[in-house]
Amino acid sequence: MSDVPETAHTPDEFTINCLSDLVSMQTVTNTSNLGIIDYLEERLAPLGGEMHRSYDETGTKANLLVRLGPRTGPGLMLSGHTDVVPVAGQQWSTDPWTLRREADRLYGRGACDMKGYLACMVTVVETLARTAGLESLPGPLYLAFSYDEEIGTRGVQGLIAQFGELGYSAELCVVGEPTRMQVGAGHKSILQGTCTVTGSEAHSSLEPEAANALYGAARLITRLEEMEIAREADGPFDRRYGVPHSTVHAAVVEAGVALNIVPRTARFGFEFRCIPGEDPRDLLGEVRGFGEREVLPALSRRASAADIDWTVDIEGPGLDMADDDPAVARVMAAADAAAPVRMPYATEAGRFQLAGIPAVLCGPGNIEQAHKPDEYITLGDLARCERFLRTLLAAPPGATPPGATR
Repeated sequence: MSDVPETAHTPDEFTINCLSDLVSMQTVTNTSNLGIIDYLEERLAPLGGEMHRSYDETGTKANLLVRLGPRTGPGLMLSGHTDVVPVAGQQWSTDPWTLRREADRLYGRGACDMKGYLACMVTVVETLARTAGLESLPGPLYLAFSYDEEIGTRGVQGLIAQFGELGYSAELCVVGEPTRMQVGAGHKSILQGTCTVTGSEAHSSLEPEAANALYGAARLITRLEEMEIAREADGPFDRRYGVPHSTVHAAVVEAGVALNIVPRTARFGFEFRCIPGEDPRDLLGEVRGFGEREVLPALSRRASAADIDWTVDIEGPGLDMADDDPAVARVMAAADAAAPVRMPYATEAGRFQLAGIPAVLCGPGNIEQAHKPDEYITLGDLARCERFLRTLLAAPPGATPPGATR
């Protein structure tokens, strides 16, 4: 029989109730998130902090930045996004917007990515305020809630700008993406976009007289595949990643209106995820150069208006913290982690590091459950996150938190 008490694997009921509230708010990226921002403000306002919103250009989405505790000293930031991916087209067993508890699992859209972390943030801080008081913290505590993370970490950019304008500073930001409470010291950069090839139409029996845009797109897609194969074979490599090289990807091809019409336009999506040391813009330049040299001239011989247009839709910097960075060591101690890891997915942490705020990933849930039907988080992960946050909040910078091991 285990010597670990059962309560060590069970989160506070306040956390489960908070998560239930958060899941019920349908904060899909293409909708407003103001309801969840109002809710978070109402929960946190009684704690006596400073609250700041920053809106998108429509005024229907907002970030929330909260400052709590002491006003001087090195600051700690806890950060998470409020938006979730859609459920349309997915086969859920039950209502995705109602938290369902089954054995040690809590099901619901966003339970894993990443409202479980948001619930832990809120309830751990509320409990600390009721017990020791927030003035007992070793420095200022910042809680950051962003919008539009799922479509390119767009919203957090305004939050980071506001953070600097207010004169705030933080020595550590913990972004609670689902890492299974492992400590993430890095992730790849990302660039996603759309390529549109323009040729000319004709009856398919007269194909040699037209510029087939789909053929042009196919040559570009083949070039992208060749770039991926070359990196898989020859690198460069970073063995700290499970996929130790930059990746190149194409998907969602659209072309033509009928089989007997030569397609005038063809469109496809492309993506680059790069290890540290490689710039996605360089990879984009490589395939664009190929298009200008090899593909466009062939199309232009048959269509004077032939064109290849490249649009960048999503772009985000990578995260690359040194394993022995004090910020990484602090999080590892609080999480009682053996070694930092590198994540394959992009997050807001890269934006914080780019702005000069050391950032580390650590949160409850498994990324393998994110974005799927019947998304879930375990009770044990929530309990571990609560313990992690309580330990982290109690520890001054540079100190090993009580009860943690190096």
